[in-house]
Amino acid sequence: MQPTHECRITSKIEYVVHDGVRLTGDLYQPTGLAEAPLVVAVHGGGWQASSASRYKHWGPWLARRGIAVFSIEYRLVKGRENLYPGSVHDTIAALQYVRANSRELQIDPDRIGLMGASAGGHLSSLVALAGHREPFSKGYSDDPFKGSTTRVKAVVSVCSIYDMLAQWEHDIVARPRDNICEKYLGVSAIDDKFTYFNASPRAWITPDDDGPAFFIGWGTEDDVVDWKTQAEPFVRALKQADYNVRILPVVGAPHFFMYAPIEDAGSYANFLAVNVYRFLQEHL
Repeated sequence: MQPTHECRITSKIEYVVHDGVRLTGDLYQPTGLAEAPLVVAVHGGGWQASSASRYKHWGPWLARRGIAVFSIEYRLVKGRENLYPGSVHDTIAALQYVRANSRELQIDPDRIGLMGASAGGHLSSLVALAGHREPFSKGYSDDPFKGSTTRVKAVVSVCSIYDMLAQWEHDIVARPRDNICEKYLGVSAIDDKFTYFNASPRAWITPDDDGPAFFIGWGTEDDVVDWKTQAEPFVRALKQADYNVRILPVVGAPHFFMYAPIEDAGSYANFLAVNVYRFLQEHL
């Protein structure tokens, strides 16, 4: 598991323009590989904060071990702007971009995955399960790489939201002034539960012979997302539909542990990274 490559970083690569907003990603490439596997990395932040730089540790760490990373910016919620499903379409466009430009990016178009934490895990899981289905597949008809498939081989999702209604109910008690799902969807669950269902990755789980393998991780001391009402039911539903699922509860870890430096042996992030790498090696 020692590094076998150098990492080449190319920042702010434009992958699409949506509604006048130029969206970019940072590419971490392993040197010396003509067709590396790649994960599109989607940051967390409640759909309203943070940036592609969240993967400044993961990008080099995976690239030096032969797995490229494309960490993306997507449109964040600002008041009544950039509400759902804008960021879903952005994530889809990023997948289509890397696949359509695989030769230039020196990646294998048949070995692409998604990874994310918190809101990024929600987007990764939703796109993996439903990006090729209506209404998400319609998206932006003028996207330059619209014809490329959004199918992926693997998904890594950590401390994520899979049931939007359950998260809304959690936030009503835990953070009533910052109900992240209500801000993102632009409507209260009291008034419109269908939108909450439609935006939930769990709702899109059906048997699929071409479905990706899932790595689902969580911290047992997460005070933002309740793994008992999120990860556990999601994993159960995936298994019922015969998906390949690997789980990793990280005992004692809080919500944002994924973004800590990885090189610290014995840290939560290092423990996660070692297991994620093994999963990606097997499924990409």
